[in-house]
Amino acid sequence: TQLSQILRLVQQAQGAKPAENLWAERLASRFVIIMFSVTVLAYAFWWQVDPDKAFVVALAVLVAACPCALSLAVPAAVSSAFDALARSGVLVLSPDALSRLKDIDHVVFDKTGTLTTGQAHLKDMRTFNGCSEREALQLAYGMELGSKHPLAHAFQAEGLQPSVFDALSVVPGHGIQARDGGQDYRLGKAGFAAKEQPDTGIWLSRNNLLLAHFTLEDPIKADALACIENLRGQSMHCHLLSGDSLAHVQQVAGSLGLHNYRARVDPEGKMQYLQALQQAGGKVLMIGDGINDAPVLAQADVSMAMGSGAYVAQSNADILLMNSKLSQIGHVLSVAAHMRHLMRQNLRWAIAYNVLAVGVALSGLIHPGFAALGMAGSSLLVTLNALRIYRIKP
Repeated sequence: TQLSQILRLVQQAQGAKPAENLWAERLASRFVIIMFSVTVLAYAFWWQVDPDKAFVVALAVLVAACPCALSLAVPAAVSSAFDALARSGVLVLSPDALSRLKDIDHVVFDKTGTLTTGQAHLKDMRTFNGCSEREALQLAYGMELGSKHPLAHAFQAEGLQPSVFDALSVVPGHGIQARDGGQDYRLGKAGFAAKEQPDTGIWLSRNNLLLAHFTLEDPIKADALACIENLRGQSMHCHLLSGDSLAHVQQVAGSLGLHNYRARVDPEGKMQYLQALQQAGGKVLMIGDGINDAPVLAQADVSMAMGSGAYVAQSNADILLMNSKLSQIGHVLSVAAHMRHLMRQNLRWAIAYNVLAVGVALSGLIHPGFAALGMAGSSLLVTLNALRIYRIKP
């Protein structure tokens, strides 16, 4: 099921550690080695000065130097960020995804199901060569439903039963091909289903014989414009790549103020577009939902997939927007920035505390019990500071 597939992705993500966690662990392990050496030297020094205090001072140094706060500084911030996002309907599937967001300067959107609702409705249809409207709708509905495409409901009508086919396959970036007996059906753009016809809408053919032409209307999401304006406010360049016709893409791009857009782009074309941005030094965030988007989601520096999209897209994404809301993108960016801020704060505090605590312990002015309390308090402070990330609301 879709839920079990998503849970599998989350479990895979939980089995890996972010690069920051590994870096913090290496820092803590080296710190421990240094502190053991300092403890030995402290014992040797106090043995010469006051043998009765040598063991107590060495123990105080060892306890004060415990790198608990240092080890917790990064993981506490990361885990709090992941949990805060999960509570708002965002699953982070790649451990390093939030850290990589800081370098993003290009955001590339898919259109259908991403910038638009994916809840398209049939605006107009024409039939040819003796095909009735009901027959055309049954064929189109059956092909779209069998491919699990979000546009399937656009062909649904009251009392309409979808056609059932012997074999059905999706041709990414082009359309759907189905076979029933000796009949070959195609549904998709003109170059795939109805050659030499205008490149508008969706065409249906049987054995290269034209059956119908559909014009669909897919509303733009209510939060799309605010999302793009928010990204522009953070100095990010927004792009639109779609396999839809030029007229529909221009309409959406015009409504959202997007100047960088491409229509009738197949998966290879999307990949080339992304690679060109990356070769020019750009860091790309790709946002999509369909099977066609899977290759570019994997190619992007960071990728987000819609929870309502195809599983193959979700499995190639770094971040999953379960509610499929574009407003969640800004929330992810805010949480990621705050996570990095908290990590720096925690590391500065942990290092400052350890240096200060070890210095006081070396002087012989602190009992090991008080050193233990300081160590526990430092760890608690780092953890509580990481929890401040929950203040950021979607």
